[in-house]
Amino acid sequence: MERWSGKGKIFEPIKIGTMTVPNRIVAAPFCSRLADADGFVTPELIDYWRERAAGGVGMVVLEAAAIDRKCSRMERNQLAANSDDCHVGLAVLAEAIQAHGAKAILQLAHAGRQTMPPALWGQTPIAPSAIPCPYMSRLMGGPNPTREITSDEIREVTASFVRAAARSQLVGFDGIELHFAHGYLVASFLSPHTNKRQDEYGGSLENRARFGLDIVRACRAEVGAGFPIGVRISADEYLDGGFNLEESRIFAQWLEAAGADYLHVSASNYETVEMQCPTSYQPHGLLVPLADAIKASVKIPVITVGSITAELAVEIIEAGKADLVAFGRGLNADPHMARKMAEGRQDEIIPCIRCNRCVESEGQERPTRCETNFLTGRRLQYPMIQVRHPRRVVVVGGGPAGLEAARVAAMRGCRVSLYDQNDRLGGALLAASVPRFMDDHRRLIGYYERQLRRLDVQLHLNCTSTPQTVRQDQPDTLILALGGAPIPPPRALAANGTDVAQVADALLGKIDVGQKLLILGGSYISCQAAAHFAEEGRHVTLASSRADASQLGAELEAICRSMLVRLLDDLDVELLLGHRLVEVAGGKLLFASAGGATEVVADQTLLSLGYLPRREEIAAYQGLAPRIYAVGDCVRPRRIGPAIHEGFVAGYEA
Repeated sequence: MERWSGKGKIFEPIKIGTMTVPNRIVAAPFCSRLADADGFVTPELIDYWRERAAGGVGMVVLEAAAIDRKCSRMERNQLAANSDDCHVGLAVLAEAIQAHGAKAILQLAHAGRQTMPPALWGQTPIAPSAIPCPYMSRLMGGPNPTREITSDEIREVTASFVRAAARSQLVGFDGIELHFAHGYLVASFLSPHTNKRQDEYGGSLENRARFGLDIVRACRAEVGAGFPIGVRISADEYLDGGFNLEESRIFAQWLEAAGADYLHVSASNYETVEMQCPTSYQPHGLLVPLADAIKASVKIPVITVGSITAELAVEIIEAGKADLVAFGRGLNADPHMARKMAEGRQDEIIPCIRCNRCVESEGQERPTRCETNFLTGRRLQYPMIQVRHPRRVVVVGGGPAGLEAARVAAMRGCRVSLYDQNDRLGGALLAASVPRFMDDHRRLIGYYERQLRRLDVQLHLNCTSTPQTVRQDQPDTLILALGGAPIPPPRALAANGTDVAQVADALLGKIDVGQKLLILGGSYISCQAAAHFAEEGRHVTLASSRADASQLGAELEAICRSMLVRLLDDLDVELLLGHRLVEVAGGKLLFASAGGATEVVADQTLLSLGYLPRREEIAAYQGLAPRIYAVGDCVRPRRIGPAIHEGFVAGYEA
């Protein structure tokens, strides 16, 4: 892999207004939900953002801060810049970032209709027009009440933005970013889809842009010419009748004339949130063309964002498609990404697998967590210090849980041996990473392979560990990451003796699946396999007892699930939902459903029915070490995140 070692344009400084940013890598304003219930700064919040600055980014754009105590909050535990009571916490936060040489920018936001009354102390969300947000209404279980903002309230909100800007400057931030994107209040004024007003704030683009431009001008007048003001915009909402790139290019020029020092180009509102938080089923860097188009329209610096890898970031800057690149989810996975890039250690970057669990925690009102990095939001509780007395640790199983356990134990100074029956590390990830669109998971396997070798973990591949072999090793700590046992075939298949195989074996090329393929199961693993084989040109039928498409891949985060189901539809995968296998005869499989019977003929039937824990196998290892941990699917089959997290804790405590 090519090593950059700090060379290239991405590592060069750039001027934003009067401010010089040391490099072109930006921490995007990801909402951590680590503030307290009133929006005040906490030690966890400081640590979350300080770590990104320590990790080498040139600029940190802090998460959206509420500008008033009325209707501006997006959620509980959102950072606030809405009163003088916030001053001390915000000042400490800015200092913590600046101490590492990064510029500290506070993003200021008003949620508009994309919030719920509980976050607003029972008040009704406001918007340019009384049109509830469909996304928030689904979370509410019914139409989310929304009322039209009055002209007087528009002026009040503008004044709140100005007060928050002055507060940001007073407490020591290097600049502010105004959040005019993602369907929040100002963005909803820009969009004909949500703005149906008949006054001076509705109709033409000039009228729809009036509110945002007034805010920029008023903030500029308050903070003066030397304090940078950035603006985040959705260059395209990807909605019929929504704000689009043609209008956003004009708006960008107006923002520049009004006093904006940079533009942060994103996309979507909550109705098209899959473009704001692209999943593994979408291309990397799919929003870069928007930034490129905006950059061609203005002279001020432009930031691009959205599902960008370290390698792609370098290409973007070198090609001149943007002036800076922002990472949100990528820095949840590895807050030290920028430093590793600069030092030529990009192969040590913990990959973001775009599972959107960090996004999902927002709707669940939990702090931001990351599937591939247990320490996200938890670093203060788990300091990575060396053990005083290195122990001998044996890990049985090379899946995600075992790999993480081995990595963490070795990082803390333990002597670690890992046994796996396969010729490669990865466990269940090996099959899961085969589809084209699972490249993030392939990167994760590569990351673990490199880390364990770098940490001198003794790897024993093609080696089946047993209680007898473990007894010979005499470990101080034994970590069992045995993986789950595949659920056996349905009774109708087992009794008939029909030739069936596990999806994992088919993905790994161990069997010839033929051209007509039947997959039994409705999990995300089943769906990904169906999409993979359909992409290869095979006719795929996916049969599941799950009632409808909304229940397919239910284990996934909602945005990922919807994109996977959309992929199945695009690839013409035949879905038999609400169907139960009842009979097998003459090579034909008969399914029963509420609508009647369906007959399927296939060259190969693949099973993807899930996994069972391995309680008996775990019990066989008891008493073989002073400390024994069982982690991952062998305890309870779940998604990758809990396996990695359990592996971390076991490795940490080993």
